[in-house]
Amino acid sequence: MSGRLEKSSWVAGIVSAALAILALGWTVWTYVRPPESSTPPPSPTARIEGSNNILIQGNNNTVASQPPRTSTFASIKVTNVSLPIDKTKKHSVSYAAISGMTSLDAQARANHLLKRTVLSIYERYEDWDEVDIQYKVGFTEFNLLGINIHVMIFNTGAAHPLTTTQAMVVDLNTAGLFELRDLFQSGYKSDLNRIVISKLKQADSFFPCTRPSADKQQQAANRMVEGVLEDILGHESKVCFSGIDNNGQFYLTDTSVVFVFPKYSIAPGASGDVEAKVNFQELRGLLNPNGPLRRF
Repeated sequence: MSGRLEKSSWVAGIVSAALAILALGWTVWTYVRPPESSTPPPSPTARIEGSNNILIQGNNNTVASQPPRTSTFASIKVTNVSLPIDKTKKHSVSYAAISGMTSLDAQARANHLLKRTVLSIYERYEDWDEVDIQYKVGFTEFNLLGINIHVMIFNTGAAHPLTTTQAMVVDLNTAGLFELRDLFQSGYKSDLNRIVISKLKQADSFFPCTRPSADKQQQAANRMVEGVLEDILGHESKVCFSGIDNNGQFYLTDTSVVFVFPKYSIAPGASGDVEAKVNFQELRGLLNPNGPLRRF
């Protein structure tokens, strides 16, 4: 009997020892085993794509974005430049120079046009006793420049000075000049003439062209005067308004198209240079939807 008890105690001891060893081994294994493999979620990444797009990827999301767009219209600054002239002459000549454009090449072309235009006018009158050439800026938005050049000339012994103007609207991107037909839809003339005549009447500057005098000597005298004035001033001098044409002068302001008629072109000399200012709203039905005034 005692032998069997002794044997059972011995077996129980062995089993207990084995269980203890297994428990110890499991404990050690849990500390030393390598961690289970796991793939962390990818961190968001960003890279530059074509056309400056930014592509952001990560966390199962893909977002395409674009940097803020900057305006394609430059903030134009106009600086006055005086032409160096012999101080013994009573001549004063100024022209506009622009800065602030994104494209320096386009800026250089536009400045060349502005300077060349004034120099060409001055070359026409540089032998006169007195010359004064100045300008007025009316508009500098949307890469357009509206400008009106004023010219005064005088020779000793003349009864009074002569004046003329040259108005223009410059496309600063191309250094090109806009014409009236660029601004308006086809067939615009009749409606535009009606509006301009109304403005001229309001300014007491409307002188309609009538049938020429039957007196041939008077006709010849009129033609001679017109020819002399045209040679000097460089524009028709009919002294009456027969209608707008595609070569008509104009410039822009923030609110209007200003039609410019140099002295003697549509009215007697006493009227001087005549301007007819027409608000954009009055022209809305006539404007070319693809022209330079489409934003108005």
